[in-house]
Amino acid sequence: MINCLNVSLQEMRDSGNEQIKTEAISICDKVGIKSELKIKRTIKRKVMSGENSSGEDISADQFLTLEYYKVLDNMMAQMKWRFEQLSNIAVDFQFLSAHSLSVTPVE
Repeated sequence: MINCLNVSLQEMRDSGNEQIKTEAISICDKVGIKSELKIKRTIKRKVMSGENSSGEDISADQFLTLEYYKVLDNMMAQMKWRFEQLSNIAVDFQFLSAHSLSVTPVE
């Protein structure tokens, strides 16, 4: 079940977010909400000597895409980590299963 969820998240990441954006824009149009994405202010970062200006100004659409991928990557990493931790706990407490209790000799 967790592997299926991980596969679904990976497919969402691979397919991109264009379909999701299109669906969100259509919902906004139905409800009457402006679907324009605007960045209200840009974050100014101090440029140190010897550093080139990297032109970090990105559009709101690009920012949304970056955040979308960050969220999906974080979800997949957390799911993998939690699944591994729960698997380790299950192995540690496997001796309490009904099968192992029934076949373990009593001394």
